[in-house]
Amino acid sequence: MKSARVQNFRRLLVIGAVVFAATQSRGGITDNIYNLRGTPSNNIYLVNIAALNDSVVYANYPGGSAATLAMRPSDGMLFYVINAANGVLYSWNPATPATAPVPIGTGIGAGVPAGLRMTFSQNGTLYFMTGTNLYTIDTATGLASGSVSLTGSGAGGDMAFSPDGTFYIIDNTTLYTAPVGGGAATTVGAVTGVTGSIIGLGFDPNGRMIICASNAANSRYYSVDTTTLVATVIGPASGAATTGDLASAASQRISGKVFEDVNYGGGAGRSLASSAGVPRANARVELYDSAGNFVVATTTDAAGSLNLLAGTAGHTYTLRVVNSTVTSSRTGYVAGMLPVQTFRTDASGGTPVAVTDFVGGQNPAVADAAAGSAGTVMNPATGIFTSGITGQAQSFTALALGTTVGGAIANVDFGFNFDAVVNINDTGQGSLRQ
Repeated sequence: MKSARVQNFRRLLVIGAVVFAATQSRGGITDNIYNLRGTPSNNIYLVNIAALNDSVVYANYPGGSAATLAMRPSDGMLFYVINAANGVLYSWNPATPATAPVPIGTGIGAGVPAGLRMTFSQNGTLYFMTGTNLYTIDTATGLASGSVSLTGSGAGGDMAFSPDGTFYIIDNTTLYTAPVGGGAATTVGAVTGVTGSIIGLGFDPNGRMIICASNAANSRYYSVDTTTLVATVIGPASGAATTGDLASAASQRISGKVFEDVNYGGGAGRSLASSAGVPRANARVELYDSAGNFVVATTTDAAGSLNLLAGTAGHTYTLRVVNSTVTSSRTGYVAGMLPVQTFRTDASGGTPVAVTDFVGGQNPAVADAAAGSAGTVMNPATGIFTSGITGQAQSFTALALGTTVGGAIANVDFGFNFDAVVNINDTGQGSLRQ
């Protein structure tokens, strides 16, 4: 019986084999946060949240002192505007850091005053704000247009789009939300725990709000809880300038479920609904960029839900579930028992579709690799790890994120079973002995 059952599984898997094609990599640039400081610093910095510091990536940028910086989500290109009336828009490519920033046109508009706030939305629109006037800037011509008024939003600070599409503005320590079409800003509240005036606003790959506060003695980066508005120090910020800005790529939400198909009896895999599956908490879910570089990880909540406020809009990622972290709901389960994948989805086209013919995972004869971390690199097509850890991922799918403001990919689900025999190994994951 063992050989026949294994052969059936192997035949099912071979027939359904697919290959995911990765898009061009930007080397993780769109997962970075950058900081620009005005005179006397006039530098662009790469902010390293994990190492709690920053480093100069371009010194003495041209054009004069700037107070704005924004990252285009499609390619990671950075843009800044000189802090003057009719200031010139510049572009700079972090992928070629030795190449100087390039001016675009001769000024954003004769009637446009200096501004301190600039950001891209998920759909690639560049917004620039002077006082309470919000403009859009054409990145091809460098010209601002379409001014609308956002009343009650202050005049300083910065602005950024959250992964759910909320348009945030910060002035000193007061946080607002606002409609990009114009109108009154809504006060969220005062951010507490900050020393100095907040000059930069962005979001990290975990979806956390990040700010930079300028202080004559000690400028710092902070994370902000958007519910309590309590700021927590991350680390020191370089540059003594009182003007500056943060830039991060506008991202989108990724969500789904990890579940156990308790009564799976062979054949095609079954979805959460069709199997009456049991959601599983504390399963580790990892996100990799289009080149296979580890970006961030999370765990499923009590309802088995995975929620990542990560992926940059318009980019391709790979989402992986670490099999050894999936537990069983059945009586008698003990730590160390390993499930096999019975179901997953494929979101490479932007909308998840059911994949029922990868029972056993990418390669049923091989056990799932250990958890990845910063520095881990995985081949997005095969799941084989080439740096950081060894082995092969068994449960992963491609994700193609859209560019809709506030858009998301939902229902990226993975199903598992602890009884299925999918190989002829003597022991281990998917074997008859387990």
